[in-house]
Amino acid sequence: MVIENLKEKKSYRILIIDDNKSIHDDYRKVLSFENHAGNALVELSNLMFGSEKDAVYMPEFIIDSAYQGQQGIAAVEKSLKHKNPYAIAFVDIRIPPGLDGIETIKALWSHDPNVQIVVCTAYSDYSFTDIVKHLKRTNHFLIIKKPFDNIVLRQFACALVSKWDTMKQLTEEFNNLQKLVDIRTQELKKAVSLLRSTLESTADGILVVDLQSNIVDWNQRFIELWRIPETILSSRSDNDALKFVLNQLKDPDAFLQRIKELMQNPDEESIDMLGFKDGRVFERHSRPQRMENTIIGRVWSFRDITEHKRLEEKLNDQ
Repeated sequence: MVIENLKEKKSYRILIIDDNKSIHDDYRKVLSFENHAGNALVELSNLMFGSEKDAVYMPEFIIDSAYQGQQGIAAVEKSLKHKNPYAIAFVDIRIPPGLDGIETIKALWSHDPNVQIVVCTAYSDYSFTDIVKHLKRTNHFLIIKKPFDNIVLRQFACALVSKWDTMKQLTEEFNNLQKLVDIRTQELKKAVSLLRSTLESTADGILVVDLQSNIVDWNQRFIELWRIPETILSSRSDNDALKFVLNQLKDPDAFLQRIKELMQNPDEESIDMLGFKDGRVFERHSRPQRMENTIIGRVWSFRDITEHKRLEEKLNDQ
């Protein structure tokens, strides 16, 4: 017997969809917490598990009735509108006129996919295989034959509300987690936007590479300084970029040697100057990129100091 392990009673809404009014009365007699069977189960629980102070209470069921499929669908819609959904719907296979039980269940799930279903039938209109084929799911319904056993009926109800409650809690936790992810994503987007704005606002050309010399990022100023096509940078290949820039330098071997030395010593910082064949002069800075205490790459920055060097040379000549 499934018993809710709760210190306080919990209430769950159940919807009965059956064209026979006497069946509704039977459900209420069996599932009502105030009836003798319910009290007897609580007393049995006390005997088995402890005193009344430590009693394990049965869940309490609030039962609504619908006598046709469309009426049951309307009840589910109303329950969702008022944010007080049904945990279980007991649905008879034959509920003339209009929709039969299978069609009704499909409609119920289209409005509330979480409602647990007990398919009730005294006939062989649908086999289990037929029901699964039509409903296309097996994890949200059980089948009970009429006339049903009272204990089995209540056990079904207790087991399904426990499952429904767990699913509800998991859904709430998932939604809360999703909200947290959305908040963190927005914060990350703002941080990335700020970083990108900072990167583009500097007068220096910036190039970021990882520890394997793959290009991670760059700014527009880097493209302008090196006159390098963005398609080369987009390939993320440091070798392709090097091939393009080496022809511009007076001493490409020294340029490559310094890169090699720094990649072999990832925690080292560096500053030097680069001379170009066309007379330009760049100041080159290099420092490790760290994430917390771990070095994950290297940041290269280049500043055009051509005019500064020319002015310095003129002053020296005077």
